This record gives sequence, C-alpha cells and structure tokens, in this order.
Amino acid sequence: MSVSIKDRHLDWFTQMRQRESELEHERRLAQVRAQSHALVWKGTPSELIATITRWFKLGWIEAESLQDALDRASIHFVGPDGKAITKPAVSVPIPENAQVSETTNPRQRLVIPLLDNKGWSILTWANEAGVAYHTASDYLTGIRTPRRSTIVKLADALGISPNLFPK
Repeated sequence: MSVSIKDRHLDWFTQMRQRESELEHERRLAQVRAQSHALVWKGTPSELIATITRWFKLGWIEAESLQDALDRASIHFVGPDGKAITKPAVSVPIPENAQVSETTNPRQRLVIPLLDNKGWSILTWANEAGVAYHTASDYLTGIRTPRRSTIVKLADALGISPNLFPK
C-alpha cells in the first residue's frame, strides 16, 4: 500500500509542528533561566552531575528518578556566564565517581554514551530519528516501550542495530 502525497504532506506538516513546539519549549526554558534567580554553579558539569546524583541518593532532592533530578537541575543551575551548565537529558558523561550504574536503566547505559559521543541531546536524537522528543525521552526513562518501527528509527539515528536496544 503506497502513501499518498497528501498523507506525506500531512506527516511532514505534523513533524514540523512538533519540532516548532519543541523549539518553543526550549526558548521558554531559556527565558525562565534568564529571568529567574538561578543558582550559579562554578564547578564543572561533571561535578554538578555528581553532586545532584549524591543529593538524589541522600533523599535531599525529590524526583521520580535520577534522570528527572538531572533534567530539573538543567533549569535551576547556570554557569557564571548565565548559560545552562547541563542540558535536559544529560549532555555530558556521568562521571565514574557518581556511582549511578545501579540507578540507571539498561536503556540509558546504552544510549547516553552514544549521544555523548555524537554531542547530541535527546531532542537532537529525536529530531534525527524523526520522532517526537517525548518518544525518545520516554523510551530512555522506561516510561514506555515504543513500537518496533520507532525503535528502528531511534537505532538508525544512532547508527546501531535495533536488536541492541534493551526492551
């Protein structure tokens, strides 16, 4: 069964609206950072990640998961220049001394290093794969398991076999 030109245009239009929505969300986060009293972090991104990880494990930060705590930190911490230190979905490697292997899921252990090697955020990965940000994010955090066709798109964007993706 072939896809009509009208369906292709509708699909393209839907994808463009989704990307515009994601970019608008990023713009709003930037405005919140610019107008808020964000905490200035003078250490390295790896040190911030290790600190947030420690705080999460000690129960000093309430979040659904370590990933959620790190994503929230990306909004509340800025460097001395006023720019975000980390991006949502951890754009820098988690240091060895953070000891998070027992709290990260197999999906994150596979995908996060691949994203880091490419210098990609989850948003970039989702855009490269042609899926919505929340599809990629929900896969990583274990909220949902996408359809096989989506797994293929996500794997292709990373240049790996879909069979390597944890269930």
